[in-house]
Amino acid sequence: MVDKMVNDVGILFILVIAVIVPILFFVFRKKGSTNASKPNCDDDTCWWRR
Repeated sequence: MVDKMVNDVGILFILVIAVIVPILFFVFRKKGSTNASKPNCDDDTCWWRR
């Protein structure tokens, strides 16, 4: 019983990470924290410079 509960929590935890990590990555990329040091990036990644 406890093993099944731990397993379900582990699966939920993995699913939550799988959903949140790409969203956080996307948000930080949009803010330009990864591309801020590159002056020659395209309009797609440098929309905040316009």
